[in-house]
Amino acid sequence: MSLAIPSSENVQARWATIIIFLCNGIMVSSWATRIPAIQQQLHLSPGILGLALFGAPVSAVLTMPLISWLASRLGSHIVTRWASLAACIALPLPALASNALWLFLGVAALGATTGAMDVSMNTQAVTVERKIQRSIMSSFHGFFSVGALLGAIIAAGAAAIGLSPLFHLVVVAVILAVIVLLASLWLLADHHPISPEQRFFALPTRPIFALAALAFCSQFAENAIGDWGAVYLHTGLATSLSVAAVGYGAFAGAMMLGRLGGDAFTQRIGPRRAVVVGSSVAAVGVGVGLLVRLPFVTIAGFACFGLGFAVLFPIVISAAGRMQGVTSSLALTAVMTSGYTGMLIGPPLIGGLASAISLQAALGIVVVFCVAIVFLSPAIPPQHD
Repeated sequence: MSLAIPSSENVQARWATIIIFLCNGIMVSSWATRIPAIQQQLHLSPGILGLALFGAPVSAVLTMPLISWLASRLGSHIVTRWASLAACIALPLPALASNALWLFLGVAALGATTGAMDVSMNTQAVTVERKIQRSIMSSFHGFFSVGALLGAIIAAGAAAIGLSPLFHLVVVAVILAVIVLLASLWLLADHHPISPEQRFFALPTRPIFALAALAFCSQFAENAIGDWGAVYLHTGLATSLSVAAVGYGAFAGAMMLGRLGGDAFTQRIGPRRAVVVGSSVAAVGVGVGLLVRLPFVTIAGFACFGLGFAVLFPIVISAAGRMQGVTSSLALTAVMTSGYTGMLIGPPLIGGLASAISLQAALGIVVVFCVAIVFLSPAIPPQHD
């Protein structure tokens, strides 16, 4: 029989996990916002740059089974600490590249380490949520969004004063390494003994497969709007680049606010209903925004999409972590790998459909995925165990 952890330790662990998520957001946006500068210094064409950047999600997906296995054996608190430090070390590597091949390798290293951090910190978040015994997963992902915003602001300032990508990323990496090392001291131990014969990789059970399908649909749709929403405003509705940027800002800002406040919403109506309501709001927002060809309506529709989708992925992560008969890290790996796959497939598929028909019609597939999420919502347990 396990001893109950004092409430103060739960609170400390919650804030430590929030800091880890915040730092992860800063890492991701610090790198992403310096991609144009790195492209310019290496004189890369868009096609070559795209191939180099493909190393990140591929390496992340390949790394996830190993990380889940390690988290099951050692505990997510230990894996989160070392994965976070490894990600800090990898953060400046792309800026050291002298050609496309070295950039691919640097991006792959960064993708592998941030993917490892992604699995381990979400496993730790599940552990903390289980101890606190109420919905708090959305707030963790909300602070990732806050970190992404902070990272973008810092990167904009670094670029404005002429700092090189390498110097900027090294400084950020050193500061974040100190922060994550200190924060990891307050993470909760969650070692789950497993039999030595447990396989490194196993096919998901039917309940996990259903959650993985939800994750795929969620990440497919979210990244389709994130990558193509502003493009549609600029090319489809002939808005200025600044107005198109407002469209992305409305989507991202609404999602951040929705995640920061999403726990109370989920707690009030239950996770399954929250998924149904959120995906329905997102479907109506995108559908109206695409049908009514007025920029302010489309921007409002993208904001509705961001607000509606804010709670979906955190709820799926939380449900995977509470799956019976399997360790949290293994269930999370199946779900997050499926989500990453949706993230990979979504944007290029939308681009291909846009070339064949139109971007407006191609983005209509997002509504289809929102409806699919409603039908898949029974995979979400109605309430916390």
